[in-house]
Amino acid sequence: MGSIKQDMFSSISQIGVVVRDMGRFAKNMEALIGAKPLNIIEFPNASMKNHERYYYGNEADFIALLGFFKIGNLEIEAIQPLSGKNIWTDFLDEKGEGIHHIRFSVDNLKKTEKHLKKMGIEKAQNGYSTRNIDGLQWAYYDTRKELGFFIEVFNEYESKK
Repeated sequence: MGSIKQDMFSSISQIGVVVRDMGRFAKNMEALIGAKPLNIIEFPNASMKNHERYYYGNEADFIALLGFFKIGNLEIEAIQPLSGKNIWTDFLDEKGEGIHHIRFSVDNLKKTEKHLKKMGIEKAQNGYSTRNIDGLQWAYYDTRKELGFFIEVFNEYESKK
């Protein structure tokens, strides 16, 4: 049995990559790895129930293209920021394209947020899922100084209780 932290962060469900050109990225994923996008959507979109999203605690109006690729049990999310202040554009401006975050699916968002806040980790961006399930949320935490990438937490297990 692991520690509370290991239990909290035991389920890696996604690797996020920030890109400048979704079409080019999708073409290269298929050519190099054989992975076609399962879905490419604009975020947020009209079908979403909740469009609330935040950038460093302030309400934000960013828009991005999200591309989802499945490789084994892991999802690769490609993110092409389109407009508004967001951590994806910040990343492109600072580092260029590349691996941006690792997402952990958690069963208790509040508990995870409390732990990260206690560790001095700032919430960088958050909002509601494109899956349109009430209460399904994601949040990025700025762990670049500690780990070199962002951590995303996603309460998909909590919503299934």
